Amino acid sequence: MSPSTSAPGSPRLVVIVAFLIGGTLGAVVGRWSAALQEPGAAAGDPASRRSMTVSQPPVETGPDGRVRPRGAAVSTGRDPGTPVAEADLDAPESGVVDAGSSDPVRSPERDPVDLARDGSLAALPPEALKHLPTLLAELEKASAEGSERKAEYLGGLLYDLLVQEPTLAPEYVAAFRRVSDPAVLEWLGDALGDALDEASNDWNDDDPRLATLTAMRKLVTDAMLDVVARDPSEDRRVAAMEPLRQAEWSEIGPTLRSVARGAQSGEVRAEAVRMLGRGPGQPENVGVVMDLLRSDADPEVRREAARALRDTGGSGMSTQALLDAFRQDPDGDVRLEAVEALARQGAGPRAMALPAIGQGLAVAGDVEYRRRLLSTFVRMGGRDASPHLGGLVEDPQIGVDAADYLAIMAEGVTDWRQIMNAKRNRDRARDRQREQAPK
Repeated sequence: MSPSTSAPGSPRLVVIVAFLIGGTLGAVVGRWSAALQEPGAAAGDPASRRSMTVSQPPVETGPDGRVRPRGAAVSTGRDPGTPVAEADLDAPESGVVDAGSSDPVRSPERDPVDLARDGSLAALPPEALKHLPTLLAELEKASAEGSERKAEYLGGLLYDLLVQEPTLAPEYVAAFRRVSDPAVLEWLGDALGDALDEASNDWNDDDPRLATLTAMRKLVTDAMLDVVARDPSEDRRVAAMEPLRQAEWSEIGPTLRSVARGAQSGEVRAEAVRMLGRGPGQPENVGVVMDLLRSDADPEVRREAARALRDTGGSGMSTQALLDAFRQDPDGDVRLEAVEALARQGAGPRAMALPAIGQGLAVAGDVEYRRRLLSTFVRMGGRDASPHLGGLVEDPQIGVDAADYLAIMAEGVTDWRQIMNAKRNRDRARDRQREQAPK
């Protein structure tokens, strides 16, 4: 027999047949293994269900290593006899990966083990968590329990449900007007805001959802503006501003300016000012914010006004308003916010403000306030701050800090980030020496 010919039953034929059989079995096992480990297999996860469909084998391996029918109950160890679905225990902890993408589908971070063991959720069928009244009732329980993780999970489901069923927007708005729990209002506001963000995306004109999303956007915007302007509940008015962050500024600007000036609640005025700071630096917005920085009786409103002026581009009027706040405001946090805003307004405003802040540093007062002011001053001026630091070296409150900054800059360090890192290193070394010193 020639060397190239194999007789039946020869070792070479056996190897070939075994290879073919092994490859086929390996492919089947590989598909089953991928299905068992697929992030989209988490039970009760609406985000995963819309991202992919996975065909799973009828059996699985339990935590004890035994093969059993898929979906069989396992013991949690917390309460013997309480069943928890295996899929819940194996669900991913941080969202779901969409098929063909490395980006997580928008979904709340979950702790599936804790959630599966939570009695109020474990007792509910998955369909119940697609029902708005049930979600709100569970959110109220989570708020009463102080369970942030559970509330985060349910808040994500609120968003998922509205995006999947935008025709539910009237029910969401009605619930927003009815609910009184501040935490639930906040989650409802976040869900409405994120859904408006989704509705603001560029949709193809031929998309069948376009008309529905456009109608939802108008309905929610009009309703939230009405709540902001007229609702008697402070919590509801504050929560209603979050959904408006994606609205057209021409729609919401007049209402926000009016509320910032005229609302009786300082919390509501502060939130309106915060929203004005997010908007474009229009003269009418900047004018309202500067007026409130100078004259509002509530320090929180004035702090928000200073923050809102950070990004106005360093106009002469806003720079002067911030300098006035630094020199005259009785609240230390307002003064610090004014300096932070000046530090972000460009080289011209910074150079204008340095002498005034240097003079303010020389005034004795609360040591923590002075240390924070000194740190901001150095970040703001860099080497240009050096001439103002020499006279502070002997100061009993901040002299050590001033000497540190001068020594660091004398070593040639000019970037403010490197200056701050070097200062932190000096502080840590000083703390270690203090800890190691003999008692």
